[in-house]
Amino acid sequence: MLTIGELASYAGVTVRAVRHYHAKGLLPEPERDHSGYRRYGADAVVELIRIRTLTEAGVPLARVRELLRAGEEEFAAAVAEIDQRLRAEIRERQRHRARIARLAAGDSLALPPEVVEFLDRLRALGIDERIVQVERDGWIPLAAHAPERVPEWMARKREQIADPRFIGFYRTLGRALDRADDDPRLAGLADELAAYLTGMAEERGEDYIDDAEIEPPLVRVMDTLAFDTMPSARRLIELLGRRGWTGWTKVGRVGREVRPDHGGLGRRGRTGEDGGMTATSRAHSFNAAAAQYAANRPSYPSALFDAVEELAGRPLAGARVADVGAGTGIATALLRERGADVIAVEPGAGMAAQFRRTLPDVPIVRGDGNALPLAEASRDLITYAQSWHWTDTDRSVPEALRVLRPGGALAVWWNTTAYDVPWIAAQAERVAAHSDVGSTPQVRPDDSRAAQLAGLSDLRVSRRHVRWSRVVSLDTHLANLTSHSAFLVLGEAGTQAFLADERGRLRELFPDEKVEETYVVDLLVAARP
Repeated sequence: MLTIGELASYAGVTVRAVRHYHAKGLLPEPERDHSGYRRYGADAVVELIRIRTLTEAGVPLARVRELLRAGEEEFAAAVAEIDQRLRAEIRERQRHRARIARLAAGDSLALPPEVVEFLDRLRALGIDERIVQVERDGWIPLAAHAPERVPEWMARKREQIADPRFIGFYRTLGRALDRADDDPRLAGLADELAAYLTGMAEERGEDYIDDAEIEPPLVRVMDTLAFDTMPSARRLIELLGRRGWTGWTKVGRVGREVRPDHGGLGRRGRTGEDGGMTATSRAHSFNAAAAQYAANRPSYPSALFDAVEELAGRPLAGARVADVGAGTGIATALLRERGADVIAVEPGAGMAAQFRRTLPDVPIVRGDGNALPLAEASRDLITYAQSWHWTDTDRSVPEALRVLRPGGALAVWWNTTAYDVPWIAAQAERVAAHSDVGSTPQVRPDDSRAAQLAGLSDLRVSRRHVRWSRVVSLDTHLANLTSHSAFLVLGEAGTQAFLADERGRLRELFPDEKVEETYVVDLLVAARP
């Protein structure tokens, strides 16, 4: 016979549990013997083990009582039911175990395998872990929201991370994380990001930047996740907005499409490119002839950049320069050769595309001088080579002053016609007559009038004339001539008629078909107050 303590020990329960089962009527309580103790037989051990087994299997005590009183067939059926339930619970617990193991492994808990692979690839490429975490946090709701689109999106991501420029984009973001909101270096990072986005849009189309169809509420959630992780990212997005791009989760152009808005000196330009057509149509006409422009337009002499340094009061080497209306990059390349840190600003798609082919390592952003996509006080020098006359000076002058640092300068110049060379003056008159743009005054305005025409009268302006020439083939000369907007908007028939006549005239003057073109660069440099 066994005491209650021995019974509990053999059955693997506590004395308190035995007494609880007595109270619930599950286990009969024996009478005390002559010594005052309750003694239990072997059948009590078996019964107690059955009770313990059923309760540990999750069977309620009320049901345990019923099963203990059930017949053999009913009890067997109940055990089978309990076994089935336990098997289901085991499978569920195994799933829990697998999820716990994945949790210990990191990203794979809530993300599809292809996303995990992408995140691991970013790490292998040396991308800042904080950027990787932002990517991961964004993909969790995205994968839950549209799991069927994950393979499509990841195919795009795999293509992108094969592009060194895309990796450069991530590394630029990484550098931004350690910048305070007011750190002026954020503006430079915004320039790099805007240049990357603009370049991809030019090469691959706007849809390539972001074609994800995500509802605005989810976009806001994902943006919030990013901004909470990277506070400086919010400021970076603000700066990008000034450069023509907006959004974090869904990146796109700002609400307005950047277009040149012409006026100011454009009403009376100095390059022979003015007249009755609208300024906008003539300005955009260059995009269709970007390759012709790049191949045939004249460059600028070294003496011009000597003069820019002298009048601006600082060397170009190391200067942060914005070359606005950069076109195909003729002046940009020369500024960079002088050691300047240059970013180009160009409104035209065709010109910008040609620029990228010519100068793939120089950042370029789409924009115009009336609303510069650049940060305040971020540039030492702003240059307009052959492009200031396309701006509205009521807007472009304040914009230049906003972007220039204290002590900075605005330099604008044109390759103008050398009217003291007879054949050049005669040709200018023929061009004016044929294109109906009106003749250009052949007497140069004085310095005060030049500053007034340029809309710079309220600033301290210095002026310099730099005379130079180049010898080119007759074909190059004519191609240069017809790359001007007066011919680009004239049409093929009108242009060819002029060329046929002009070619005959010039062959009489230059029998060897080597033409010496003479220019006078008219340079104005305005100092920021």
